[in-house]
This record gives sequence, C-alpha cells and structure tokens, in this order.
Amino acid sequence: MKCLIDGCNASGKIRGLCPICYQAAVASIKKTCITWGYLEDAGLADKPQHKPSGHGAFTKALRKLNDNKALHKLNREEGDL
Repeated sequence: MKCLIDGCNASGKIRGLCPICYQAAVASIKKTCITWGYLEDAGLADKPQHKPSGHGAFTKALRKLNDNKALHKLNREEGDL
C-alpha cells in the first residue's frame, strides 16, 4: 500500500503512512493542537489497525523503569526521616 500523503511514493506502514510521514505526523501532533482524529478526518491518516495492548516489550520495560525510579525515590525519602 502506498503512503496516504500525495507526492510520497513510499509504502504506507503505520496508519497508512510511511515511516517518514508518520514521524512528521507525530511531531505535528506533539507541537500543535492537531490530533490523530483530525488527521483521520482529513484523510491524512488511517485509524490504528490494532488497539494497543499495553503489554509490548517496550511498554513493559518503561513501566519497570518507572516502578524502579518510584521505589528508589520512596526509599530515599524514607531514609531522610
């Protein structure tokens, strides 16, 4: 499948966008009031194909890192008492 963006001939992979156009969309969403819903309505992105499970390897690693940081902070605070 071709990227949804006119003038881009790369293969659409995520939300119908090629990796470069997807990263541009993510950057625009972070920097402006644009949302995925807006881009979907404008035909510039597809709806996500799969609902995120929250159980991917990256998500698990990030959750573990945050849990460890919170535990470390708690231990430091208890040591200050």
